[in-house]
Amino acid sequence: MKRKPKFGQNFLVDRVWQRRIVDAFEPGGLFAEIGYGEGALTKILADRFKFFLVFEIDEKLILKVDSADHFKIIHLDFLKWDFHWEGRPVSNFSLISNLPYESSTAILLRVLERADQVEHFVFMFQREVADRILARPRSRAFGALSVLAQGQYELKNLGVLKPGAFKPPPKVDSSVIRAHRRKECHPRGESYRNFVFRCFSQKRKILKNVLKIDFSSEKIEQVFSSLAWPDNIRAEEIDLESWPDLFHKFYE
Repeated sequence: MKRKPKFGQNFLVDRVWQRRIVDAFEPGGLFAEIGYGEGALTKILADRFKFFLVFEIDEKLILKVDSADHFKIIHLDFLKWDFHWEGRPVSNFSLISNLPYESSTAILLRVLERADQVEHFVFMFQREVADRILARPRSRAFGALSVLAQGQYELKNLGVLKPGAFKPPPKVDSSVIRAHRRKECHPRGESYRNFVFRCFSQKRKILKNVLKIDFSSEKIEQVFSSLAWPDNIRAEEIDLESWPDLFHKFYE
């Protein structure tokens, strides 16, 4: 019986896509790969770059590493990393990964918190998650993840991978997203993130009714009047660039 990967990995075995992902990667300085896996991307990266970091939490996979001349294995859950290297905060940092499906959203949100340090990334997601990240206003997939990701990065969908590109094959399609940090980013703080998530917490409801949980009717009326918005607008109908203004009007 084949051993099921301990951390739910689906290893990318399609060599065309392996190279396509690395070809799309454009680090401007130090970078890290999240997850060594079976080393497919790592080996290509090691042929092209002199030094980088590789986060891997699975000890059994670390034991398979043949050589680490060009990279440093960090035996740590990436979500617990403090974005420091050699005692200093990283800057102009980049990331690349075939992300584990079950932790991809958490990893993305962690990167968004540190967008001032992370200039660029190329990540693979489950297609459904990628569609949410890339969704535009007034579409069913548009939500908090769309607002938060697009508020920090210019994003591009590099294509869809079918299950046969992986071993073992997942039951879903995957998508690769390339990101470069925007010149003018949206707020990054916890208050802004919580506000956006709150607004989309009941996305089929009229936004005014959702906001009543946290704000008085007088405050809501004042903000909506200043924006000249209709009373029945929903969160998914609000344009991307209006979100920082909406947040500031409620918290100024």
